[in-house]
Amino acid sequence: MIDRLRGAIRLQVIVEILLVLLVAWLATGGYRNFSTRWRLSGGESEYLTSSAAWVSTIFRQSGYIPQWQPYLDAGQPAVDEAYSFMANPFYAVPVLLSGGINGLKIAVIVHFAIAGLGGWFLGWVLGWRGPARVLTGCLLVLKANMQSVIGMGFMQLGTTQAYFPWVMAGGLAIIRLPNKRWPPVLLALALGLLFLGGNLYNILPALILVGLIAAFYCVRLSPDFSRIVLDQPRIRGFALAIALMIGLCAVTAVTVGLNFGLVKAHPNEVLRQTGDPLMVFFQLFSPDVRFSGLFAENLYGYSMPGWFALVIFVLLPPIPGVLHRRASPEQDWRFWVMLGIAFLLFFTWGLGINPVINWMYENIPLIAQWRFIERMNTVAAFLLIVLAGLRVDGLLRALDLSNRQNRRRLVNLGALLATGVLVLGSGVSVMQVYNTRQPYDFIWDVNETPGEEVQTCVRWLRRQVPDEFLQVYRREYDYATAFVTEQVRMVNVGAEYDLSGVASTLYPYDLTNEPAEFYMPQWDESPEYLMGLGYQPMTDSPARAPDSDTPCMWRNPDTLSVAFTVPLEQLSEAPFPLPLSLTTPATILGRTPEHIWLEAMPSPDQEVVAVMQEIAYPGWIARVDGAPAEVQSMGELLGVVLPPGDQPARVEFIYTAPTLKLGGSITVLAALFAIGWLVWPNRTPRPVAAPATAAADAAPEMPDPVHQPSSADEIIVVPIERPVMTEIVLDEQPRQVAPVPASSPLRSPKFMAAVSLMVTMVCIVLLRQRRK
Repeated sequence: MIDRLRGAIRLQVIVEILLVLLVAWLATGGYRNFSTRWRLSGGESEYLTSSAAWVSTIFRQSGYIPQWQPYLDAGQPAVDEAYSFMANPFYAVPVLLSGGINGLKIAVIVHFAIAGLGGWFLGWVLGWRGPARVLTGCLLVLKANMQSVIGMGFMQLGTTQAYFPWVMAGGLAIIRLPNKRWPPVLLALALGLLFLGGNLYNILPALILVGLIAAFYCVRLSPDFSRIVLDQPRIRGFALAIALMIGLCAVTAVTVGLNFGLVKAHPNEVLRQTGDPLMVFFQLFSPDVRFSGLFAENLYGYSMPGWFALVIFVLLPPIPGVLHRRASPEQDWRFWVMLGIAFLLFFTWGLGINPVINWMYENIPLIAQWRFIERMNTVAAFLLIVLAGLRVDGLLRALDLSNRQNRRRLVNLGALLATGVLVLGSGVSVMQVYNTRQPYDFIWDVNETPGEEVQTCVRWLRRQVPDEFLQVYRREYDYATAFVTEQVRMVNVGAEYDLSGVASTLYPYDLTNEPAEFYMPQWDESPEYLMGLGYQPMTDSPARAPDSDTPCMWRNPDTLSVAFTVPLEQLSEAPFPLPLSLTTPATILGRTPEHIWLEAMPSPDQEVVAVMQEIAYPGWIARVDGAPAEVQSMGELLGVVLPPGDQPARVEFIYTAPTLKLGGSITVLAALFAIGWLVWPNRTPRPVAAPATAAADAAPEMPDPVHQPSSADEIIVVPIERPVMTEIVLDEQPRQVAPVPASSPLRSPKFMAAVSLMVTMVCIVLLRQRRK
């Protein structure tokens, strides 16, 4: 009997996971056009994901992952940079295997699946029943703000939302299973992957969620309110998880942290109320307000139909023991209060009406870097879905009469029908959200956007000048892939995130944004304006647009050379901009992403500075004629002082990426420690689970911790292992399973198979409607 029950449970798990994956597959159909003509939609998408285009280009050409990206602004790190996601395998592997354009589409599809599976796993950790787990996973796949943020061009900001359920699952698993080794590793891995997802924004709310879980479950008052009770084993679990997370993030975090002061164009948030609270709350339950003037990609958070929320929260309120039965003691008032506080925190944060958060923004400069506070509504939408899953599970348990004294057939039949209606209603709500989830584009055809003209123009320039290092000024940065893949630098990108070089040691002005030799005009820049800047049309270049006769490429030869020399003693009094008369062009002999060779002519009677228009970022070293030389910051560009001489000097600049190597070593060590921690045998004796009885509550429960004073007269918490769940038990040793009453129609494998079948039928109807 027990073996058959376990087999049915395993089959149920497989069916549930397949259902969540099916919804994720259907929901991401808009991304599954793998022609390279089609890229992710959104105005900033190409710029923000340029690391994928660059790394995949070099990987396919040379077979290695570059450490430096030379073709945006004056260069920047390729892997350990705040917007790069190449240290996260769920992005890097698809990009390396399928290229920058298609690899990103695959990475997005993968992260929708990760979001759904995370919702399902969160439900399993909490002991929820199958329909509640499937509902949570499906709604996390379909919630509007994940797709809308990606559709507006912020791929990293959207996809990293997929790690929220895994973060919460890891934190709650530490609470429920303090003697297990995998929960701290899971929490660390989820936080680490989120951090390495190419956008630091979502790491702050994730850490806040972890802090709330730890505070509500690890810190309590003693019964006489005289002491603070600390649950030491669980606190150690959280401490281990945070330490592991820091180690796993080190591959990027070391560089970003040490060089954070070099970010020069990321202003603090200007606080304001971002929307009407009732309207923003209402749009969580309706897709029809997306055209109501809201800042859509951040405030549009449709998560479930209004009628469904009304039924499970209002018409059937969570009355304990009557309309709601908890799955475990951890889901008592603390759990509800924690979720409620978290929801209100992020909801009011996103609206700009939380006085505590506003004070933090005004007094803590680092917090003020979390701009566009509307984005915090994505966390509120996630928490709302968790509350819905909790509520559905509580209703399912309230309808389970197997352990009640009243076992009349008519009552059981009514409970069975009500359960079926609840499950069917959950499926219909999933289908309704799916059918209204496309207010934003998935992908764009580059040939039908200005990107085609940009790509044609850049390729034309590269064919005219095939062997030189080219720099082009373009006011907008929405189409960056063509520049990166053709290895043409787009200077002065102008985004609200910019890196500066180390403080100049030779020249007091910033030379990183000097005019480039070539200029690609925008639609509103007239020929007269361009000529006023000193540019002349390259008449053989393609037209700027199909309806324009203006050439797409203009040239000004009177600009600083990409490499040049300048007398050292004249720099202290040289004006800005640096006069061309003081400079002498140098010859670029060649370069790889991390290695530049120059030939520069010294002066016979004075020292000169050889300069390369590459940002003087920490990690560059220099050689002159093979001998080590000191790197100088020449207006925040790479420079090296050449002694007097009459023979050409060979100058080399080499990017050594010391912080990447240091951080990568720490990450490898942290990963090895985590693996060893998981596989090393646990010799700590485990408490014996209390025997289950037929009269016990139908919900699998774990007793509350037993509080005992230590010899040091301080309160510690001794955790007691939970009894065996009659739900799904993963990664646990076989134990005694509580008997399932034969009269329970809702706990039988046949009934769960029927529930899964109903959900499958709903998904089939959904698929047919989509095809129609």
